[in-house]
Formats: sequence, structure tokens, C-alpha cells
Amino acid sequence: MKGQYFSFDAIVAAIIMITAFTLLFTYWFSMQYAVESRTLDLQSNAMRIADSLLTPGNPDSWETYPQLANVHQIGIASGFSNTLSKPKVEKLSQYFGNQAHRAQVMNLLRCPSNCSIYIARTDGVGVPYSMGGSPPANATDVAIVHRGGVLAGYPVKITVTIWR
Repeated sequence: MKGQYFSFDAIVAAIIMITAFTLLFTYWFSMQYAVESRTLDLQSNAMRIADSLLTPGNPDSWETYPQLANVHQIGIASGFSNTLSKPKVEKLSQYFGNQAHRAQVMNLLRCPSNCSIYIARTDGVGVPYSMGGSPPANATDVAIVHRGGVLAGYPVKITVTIWR
């Protein structure tokens, strides 16, 4: 009976090894999923905000309203295209700069408190619109979404950044 490969000891050892590898792989993939789901939440919020900016907003002429109370959605596009309205971009930038209006704008965009929007021409000419801060060095998660558009006849890059 000596020298047989499929003895009782070899079968028990194989079962233990298979069980150990299965538990290791299960733990590994569950931890990877947990990390990705945290980042995926930030990424989906950043994409939603960037996509909502490329709408005209509701009402279409929200930038002419003296108050944000009757505004349901903020968008900076002229219609449903990637052509941006300069008055809307400037008004949004003013609202971000005003601490009293910033909370209302963040609420309308359903943006977390750590959110910024940056709009700049792709050729680097002109002054970019920078709304909100930038992520600090100790940010644990950062999601960045880029969209393209046209502002005053020039191509621009819209960058939405969310962090925690």
C-alpha cells in the first residue's frame, strides 16, 4: 500500500488546499469590490454633474433670474448641445464665488461639498473659469470627469472634480 498517490492523506491535503485557495480568492475579490464601489460612487456623481452641466438648465434662462429659488436645474449649455452659453458660465462662476449662493448651487447640482468645476480653452489662451477649490494632498478618493464643449467659438475642456 505504500507509494500510492491517491491515499487518504493526499485526498485530505488536496481538500484543505482547495478550501484555503477558495477562501483566499473570495476574500481578495470582496475587498477589491468594496474599494471599487467607494470610488465608483464618486465617479458616477462626477459624471452626473458633468452631464447635467451640458444642458440648458431648468428654466432655460436661469441666468437671468435674480434669485435661485425658482431654478430647478443649473446647466451652462445653449440648448442640448455642447455649445456653452457665456452668460451662464459667468453667472455660475459668480454664484460659486459668492458664499451665500454657493450652497444653493451645490444643492441644485446635487454636488457634495468637495466639488470643483474648471472650464478652460484647450489652446490655453484666456482666463479659465475656476469654480471651487482643488483636492487637498490628504484626499482619500478623487474622481475627475472631463467633457468637451465650445465657448465663444473656441473649444474648451470642462473638468468636474469630486473628492473626499
